[in-house]
Amino acid sequence: MFRAADLNTVLRTAGVGEIPKFKDQKVALWAKLMADPARIRTALTQINGRCRQALEILQRAGGELRTTRYRTLLERAGILKETKSTRRSSAFLTYDQHPENARDPATFEEVLAALLKYGLIWTHTLPASAIGATKLGFEGGRFVYIPAEVARHLPPPPELPRAEPQISHVLAGFGPHLPARPVSDVERRA
Repeated sequence: MFRAADLNTVLRTAGVGEIPKFKDQKVALWAKLMADPARIRTALTQINGRCRQALEILQRAGGELRTTRYRTLLERAGILKETKSTRRSSAFLTYDQHPENARDPATFEEVLAALLKYGLIWTHTLPASAIGATKLGFEGGRFVYIPAEVARHLPPPPELPRAEPQISHVLAGFGPHLPARPVSDVERRA
């Protein structure tokens, strides 16, 4: 379950002016808003290029990944900046400020928090190292995923350019210039 204060931020980001007082009412309201195509279109216009690329990577990966694997894929894609110095930490993350408040999300923590805040992805399962924690927040859980209610309204990710295979060398014994019958080692040495 998501922390109530973080759920308030998600609802505010979705444009809710008057946040319900009780958590069950907040959850019910979010369940209604999560699949709203207009909310999803608005969220897509509000995230930066890094967040958009991160969302596309998750789409291409089937919509759900372990959080640690997701981080690795984003790092390999070269879309993240290094994590800033540490002050506050959790099972997966360390950060100076509330990463969901970053104006231009660039680190993994900030990108993850922005995608969660805009309701484009969600998270589940407490990390094993989250001793004593009972709720999830913008630091994410063990897994991140695109809810089906959101996925159906997302544009498909752009096709990745495919490099044409380059033939670097031809193996000896293959090619159109050789006879169609097998050649013995004795014939080859002659």
